Amino acid sequence: MTPAFDPAQLPLRDIHLPPPPSWWPPAPGWWLLGFVLLVVPLALALWWRARRRGALRRAALRELATLRAQAGQANAAPTQLAAAAAQLLRRVSLALDPARRHVALTGDAWLARVRAIAPGFEDPALGEALLRAPYAPAVEVDASRLLGALEHWIRALPSSSQRLRALADPPAVEVVRDV
Repeated sequence: MTPAFDPAQLPLRDIHLPPPPSWWPPAPGWWLLGFVLLVVPLALALWWRARRRGALRRAALRELATLRAQAGQANAAPTQLAAAAAQLLRRVSLALDPARRHVALTGDAWLARVRAIAPGFEDPALGEALLRAPYAPAVEVDASRLLGALEHWIRALPSSSQRLRALADPPAVEVVRDV
């Protein structure tokens, strides 16, 4: 006869459960979610900032295209073209001046402001045409040179926010007069 079987006497151990999953490293889905939540909004913010920064340049180039179309017409008057170019320059200059400190500039002071913003109107003949065109009945100006200088000036507009702030708030210049 076989001895009675006693299960308590068997050398068995209790069931061992696996350790709970750790929080690190996260599963691939969490990595993807973290990427989407952190990197994508940052990229969108940088894209939006760059897009806003170039908005003035794009609008000015659209206006320039309109001026080029007007200049290409047979009955285009150089005086009207120069007046429209001066008006575009003034509007862009004022858009770069949020504090409106340079609104009252006229004549050579305004032309110096235009030259300080970006290069393009160093030619004295073009500067004189821009100053006289809105008021004179007839101004001699080469339309292609004027539009070329205007395009060069628009494309050279500063895109850095520090440069734009410097243009809006120029350092005080001390005027020394000899007596």
